[in-house]
Amino acid sequence: MLLAALLLMQGAAMVPVLAETPQCRREERSGGAVVVIRGPDRDCRRFRAPRSFDGVWIDEFEGSRFIEGARSYDEARRRLASDPNVYWLAIDDKSKIAKVVPRRYGTAYRIRLIAREMLPEAGRSRFSLPGFGHMGMWYRSILVDAVESAEVIRAAPE
Repeated sequence: MLLAALLLMQGAAMVPVLAETPQCRREERSGGAVVVIRGPDRDCRRFRAPRSFDGVWIDEFEGSRFIEGARSYDEARRRLASDPNVYWLAIDDKSKIAKVVPRRYGTAYRIRLIAREMLPEAGRSRFSLPGFGHMGMWYRSILVDAVESAEVIRAAPE
């Protein structure tokens, strides 16, 4: 009996520990509503191939609007979220943006970056929110891999 227990303990010690897999989607109840909690985009979303994007990024408190092809702040602000060139600009700790862009909410940048467009979740109801960005309310999103250049075109109000 003792020998069997020792063999079991030795076998358990030899089982490799797997890297933790992120939980990509779970549902929680808040009041009467079901809230979907998503895991990290880079680990849990599907993407198109990385490519170069050039446009205006408006970095706001609860907004991160990127308008591909825009040349000015005013042009960028006129574009609606449903415009096919308007994206939620997603950033994570692997985006390599902090070295190039001194972020300050309310600032607009003329920016060129390498990013990947996120694909919609499979099996999403046509009645649900679009699914990207703040509160899932954006139609499209790109995840930044690297920034090629950036310049402030409108500083945040003091």
